[in-house]
Amino acid sequence: MEYEFRDLVDIPKLQKLMDEFYNLTKIPHGLLDPEGNILTVTGWQDICTKFHRVNPKSELRCKESDLSIKNRLDLNKDYGVYICRNGLIEAFTPIIVEGKHIATLFLGQFLHSQPDLEYFRSQAQELGFDVDAYLEALERVPVIPEDKIESCMKYFARLAEMLSYMGLNQLKQKEAEESLLKTIQFVFQDITDRKKMEEELLKTSKLESVSVLAGGIAHDFNNILTILLGNISLARVLVNSEDKIYQKLMQIENATLQAKDLTMQLLTFAKGGTPLKEIVSIGKIIKESAAFALSGSNVRCEFDIPGDLWLLEIDVGQFTQVINNLVINADQAMSEGGIIKIRAENVTVAENQVLPIKAGDYVKISIADQGLGIPEENLQKIFDPYFTTKSGGSGLGLATSYSIIMKHGGYITLESKTGAGTTFYIYLPASVHNILSKNEENQPFFSGKGRILVMDDQAEIRRVLGEMLTLLGYEADFAKDGEEAIELYQGANELGYPFDAVIMDLTIPGGMGGKEAVRRLHEHNPNVKVIVSSGYSNDPVMANFSEYGFQDFVSKPYCVEDLSKVLHKVIVDAAAEASVAVYQISKS
Repeated sequence: MEYEFRDLVDIPKLQKLMDEFYNLTKIPHGLLDPEGNILTVTGWQDICTKFHRVNPKSELRCKESDLSIKNRLDLNKDYGVYICRNGLIEAFTPIIVEGKHIATLFLGQFLHSQPDLEYFRSQAQELGFDVDAYLEALERVPVIPEDKIESCMKYFARLAEMLSYMGLNQLKQKEAEESLLKTIQFVFQDITDRKKMEEELLKTSKLESVSVLAGGIAHDFNNILTILLGNISLARVLVNSEDKIYQKLMQIENATLQAKDLTMQLLTFAKGGTPLKEIVSIGKIIKESAAFALSGSNVRCEFDIPGDLWLLEIDVGQFTQVINNLVINADQAMSEGGIIKIRAENVTVAENQVLPIKAGDYVKISIADQGLGIPEENLQKIFDPYFTTKSGGSGLGLATSYSIIMKHGGYITLESKTGAGTTFYIYLPASVHNILSKNEENQPFFSGKGRILVMDDQAEIRRVLGEMLTLLGYEADFAKDGEEAIELYQGANELGYPFDAVIMDLTIPGGMGGKEAVRRLHEHNPNVKVIVSSGYSNDPVMANFSEYGFQDFVSKPYCVEDLSKVLHKVIVDAAAEASVAVYQISKS
């Protein structure tokens, strides 16, 4: 099969994704096809666009640098770094799909350290530039450490590769479906039941094909976001909440959490994505999610949400994603504006009701728009991955929502009539418990004291986590893998200076991760308190942490408040419960 990068990837959507990531990282980057044609470009610096690329002599140097990079490109290496003839640094990596070089990723126009002003001043004079304007443009060139460039190169390369594989899989899947359909039509006259079965199998196949790629990139992406969100939350708690800086930090923090959704949307509809459930009241969550989805829109929501709704046991992040997807769809269906009516109610499903869910108590949510409706021929395909009627759509939003609701033991369906709008209905089983999770209590972060051992393979994450722990009042020590963590833990016990808790990354590339390390620690001390942390939120260990020897979990990325609550729960609350138990035994 002959294909190019632009055949496999929605370039405008990729450009938007790159723009959003540039807003977070301020690292200029671009994608070129093997012939050197620009596919996407983001954040190019004034020093190049207004100086180097417009002066004949410096432009010649740019072309010579481009040619040198092309000659240096090694398809067998992850990436290369090059200092261009005008003094700036560029990094580059090939995008390879099925052994074919289909694109080249560039991170460019940055420096690793503060510039040699005399060198650039002399260069400006040599080329006839306005020296002051040139040096002013130089000041805007980002200074980026080498390790950060390495992380970003790996992330961008895997992202582009993942999107390419998705597109390639879609092309292959389409050919396979067409071939299969022709064969079935030739052999069978009545294929109604068989076709339904095939549609479910194809849906499952599409979900599984994405999950392998989504899982790996989610881990890398969430590690980067952990560093960003950790630093932002540290800065936020150190400034007055009335200060303008605080408001800006809140905006950046919200944008960082939105960036997390870029990967979560792929991850949760794919195979895996086990919900990390907590008991909540959903009224406020629905209103906040809908309002966020309609930011800047000419559409508004009307809510009918009573205060006595039954509690639900759900993954709040995944449920928020469902509401976002459905409200955004409704918004896009009403280009001229209108009203979205959102209603929630308690319902009891009886044994004889025609619904593919167990009898019992449910919270039913309906989201109705005033759009043009969905043609009848599309209704059966509406939850299929990749199916979309929008020119810029991916077809992932409703597939994601369908998968999330199914994993919560619920049901999602819709009613639509052309010209009369669309209504989606969600049924989620009511919780058998009637006590809200701590997250519903809106507690501030908890200070503490004690010694915490942190195990993570990334030095920057260890640094940020160490600063968080210090802010909260804890002492911290660090290990880069499970073996080192075990050694430090045992040594601290032998010296009579034990750790009060351990925070362990679940996955350590090339080393012992949290799953094996916690088992070894329990052999040494059955009462060890270990918190599992991971960017793989779909790993079953995160949803069933206690079965693997962990006391609790914290999903990457997280802020200082999240960390404080889980530590307070594991150290303080657990100690209080143990004291009560001892007292009751002594009284008896």
